[in-house]
Amino acid sequence: MNLFLLTLSLAVMSKFVAFSWVIGSVKTFFSAISVTGPLVVVFGGLPGGLLYLFLNLLCSVKKTLLFTQTGLPNLLAGCYWKGNSKFIKLALPIFAMAVFWYSTWGTSAAWYATLWLIPVLIELCGFNNLFSKALGATWIAHATGSILWLYFGKITADQWVLIMPIALIERFCLAILMVGMYKLIQAVCGYKIFGLLKNMQQGLKRVL
Repeated sequence: MNLFLLTLSLAVMSKFVAFSWVIGSVKTFFSAISVTGPLVVVFGGLPGGLLYLFLNLLCSVKKTLLFTQTGLPNLLAGCYWKGNSKFIKLALPIFAMAVFWYSTWGTSAAWYATLWLIPVLIELCGFNNLFSKALGATWIAHATGSILWLYFGKITADQWVLIMPIALIERFCLAILMVGMYKLIQAVCGYKIFGLLKNMQQGLKRVL
C-alpha cells in the first residue's frame, strides 16, 4: 500500500513537471507523468489505475484538451507491464496500427504506425525482464496517445514522419527512467535508502 500511495503522489505531482512540447501543439506538453503514471497501475493494480485516471482528469492543465489528457495511455501502459492480457499486449497495438492507417494520414505516414510492433515483438519473443516490460509499456502509451492525438489534435503527415526517430529515442529513454523510478520507489518503501544513508553516516563517524 505504501508503494501505491507514494507512486500515486509522485504521479499527481509529476504531471506539472514538463520536459518537452508535443509536436503540432503549443499548448500540450510531455511531462514526467509519462514515467510515473504507468507505475501507479504496477504498484496499485487496476483499482489504483482508475483512481489515478480520475485524479488525472481532475488535475488536467488544459480543460480544452481533455481528450488528449485523459491519462488513458499511461493506464494501459501500466496494464501492459503488470498484467498478462493478450488484448493489451497484442491486439491493442495492432488495432492502433489499423486505426492509424485508416485515417487521413495513414498512407502518407504508414511507417510511423509500425513502431507499435515493438510491444508485440516483446510479447511474442517472450522477453520478461524489467526493461522489456517498461519498453513495451511505454510503446503502448505511445500508440494510445498517438491515436488520441490523431483525432483530437493537429499534426500533418510530414510531422508524423519527422518524429519517428525522435519517438524511438524518446521511448528508449522513458523506459530507462521508468525502470530507475521503479527501483527507486521500491528502495524508498523498503527503507533500503535509509539504511544506506545510516551506514554512510556510521562510516563517516569512524573516519572522523
